[in-house]
Amino acid sequence: MNRKQLAGLATVLGICPVLAQAAGVTPVMPAPKGAAAMAAPGAPSARIESLSLKEFVDLISRSDEQVLVQRLEADIAEQGVKGAKAIFEPSFFVEASHDSQFVQNTSSEALQRSGQSLYRAKDNNYKTGLDFKLPWGTDAEIFYNPSRLTNSLQIFSGVTEPEYKASLGFKLTQPLLRNAGREATTTNIRVAEQDTLAARETVRQVLAQRVMDGMVVYFNLQRARERVRLRSQALDLAEKILLDLRKQEKAGLKSAGDTLDAESAASLRRSQLAQGQQDLEEQQNLFQAFISARERAKGARLAVRRYETADPLVLLAQPVETPLLPQPTQEKSGGNELVGEDGAVYIPATLRDSLARRPEIRVNDIRLEREAVRMNYAQNQKLPEVNLTVRYGIEDINQGQFRNPGDYFGSQNFPYNSWSVGVQVRYYLFGDEKRSSEYEAAHIRRRQVELAQAALQQRIVNELESSAGVLEQGRQTVRRQQEIVTSQRMLLEIESNLVKEGKKSSIDLMRKQLELLTAEESLADSIVIANRASFLVSQAHGLLLKRVGLE
Repeated sequence: MNRKQLAGLATVLGICPVLAQAAGVTPVMPAPKGAAAMAAPGAPSARIESLSLKEFVDLISRSDEQVLVQRLEADIAEQGVKGAKAIFEPSFFVEASHDSQFVQNTSSEALQRSGQSLYRAKDNNYKTGLDFKLPWGTDAEIFYNPSRLTNSLQIFSGVTEPEYKASLGFKLTQPLLRNAGREATTTNIRVAEQDTLAARETVRQVLAQRVMDGMVVYFNLQRARERVRLRSQALDLAEKILLDLRKQEKAGLKSAGDTLDAESAASLRRSQLAQGQQDLEEQQNLFQAFISARERAKGARLAVRRYETADPLVLLAQPVETPLLPQPTQEKSGGNELVGEDGAVYIPATLRDSLARRPEIRVNDIRLEREAVRMNYAQNQKLPEVNLTVRYGIEDINQGQFRNPGDYFGSQNFPYNSWSVGVQVRYYLFGDEKRSSEYEAAHIRRRQVELAQAALQQRIVNELESSAGVLEQGRQTVRRQQEIVTSQRMLLEIESNLVKEGKKSSIDLMRKQLELLTAEESLADSIVIANRASFLVSQAHGLLLKRVGLE
């Protein structure tokens, strides 16, 4: 890029920043007019879409791949709840079979079968019913089993047509120890519901982190664009100083050493601009990666998308109240409670609120509840298997056709029935090692979650304290840089008056302008650092999503 091109670029980009003049007023860096002017050489041309910080955050919420994947995980967990609740879904079953016999009778069978040496039978058997599970663990079955019977012995009983036999009744199997009760029966449902809650909180956690990462990239892109703008102006001034010194060297007013220094300074400015352009392109790519999963319009072809920041670089940081934390002198059993010097548990309200808002804490709380459910179930599974079985059925034989099932519930009396009551016991001789190991594993998993919770609480406490300190330090740096810029502008004004009076040269004025541009770049850096710290504080307090309007 030659000097004329650089001068033209500087003219396009030469927009003086609007800075606060009085102390305490938020400094403002106006947004550049277009990303195309500041794009690195060789960048592909594409339609550029300007995004405000709020629009960018909303796009992350809708289009970030990690957020979308985690939302799908939450949807999968919800399907798990539906699947777990399906244990109470009734099922209807039908079974049909045809049995045919033509056999010789033994001597004993012949005595039982009217002295016949041969026996012929054809039976059509049907089994129908409805089975389901009750919340107390009871397996219930309602059945209706009709059969059509034809055999060679019916003629000896005066029966000339098929016999129709039916059995209508129910069967109950009730666990008395293992798997008994509502708590054991609904364990998988409660675990699935807690997994769903944890997945939803994980969506909040991933979304908050991705929003925070995206905002950091947004601020960095603002800074990169501001750097390119300021360094373009600085290069333009350095080139003008070099041009003036060369003219003065030819006139014998300056030495070759002065010109050489100016050439070195211009080369340095040119190198800094190239570095700034490279950083701008890198930040631009990172910026676009956050919304790479954004849906295309229906029928639109896959094409390059380019975005730019629309918001001006302004100070968004606000002072926050840092919770006063006690110095722990001992730990309780769980290691997750702060204990003051007097031995009493002391958790300040601000800290409790911050902990309660953090999705990581919520996820671990849900996991603790889930592991408690699993432990109780594993404890139940260590009990012997004892089941009570009850069966009752009305038995009936009809001639000529099947009886209507509704007849069994009418006024007609059916005295014939069959019933049974029994107990089934199963006990493992070595104490059921499988269930015992499952209980110990559940206990260990709960301990893991408790340790993770304690460590997480301590990390959040540290984040609250350190992030607030970084924010306050960043705000102080912005105030100092603002004072420096204000002083530089005042000095520049004085220098300009001296040039008008002939007491200073235009080269001195341009050098003072370079100092102002350097101060403005430092101010932009300090604003970005303070803004990042401000939103990190919001994230530490669990308020980031609320602050950006996503909750």
